[in-house]
Amino acid sequence: MGWVCMKMDNKTITELDIQALVDGEVDDKAAVSLMDALNRDPALYNRYLLYKKQKTLLKSWWKDN
Repeated sequence: MGWVCMKMDNKTITELDIQALVDGEVDDKAAVSLMDALNRDPALYNRYLLYKKQKTLLKSWWKDN
């Protein structure tokens, strides 16, 4: 997957930013800013939802194996 291009507070949101948000690896201020940006862009929000679903599926798979 390529890099996501959307500006947030003079910063480009990347796939890694979205993955870090899903993994809880960003501070509260960054999480709020990222979610605000994602809520304004349906494509980015969809990417976020896909990563959340992927994480849930992987957790389930690892639990069972």
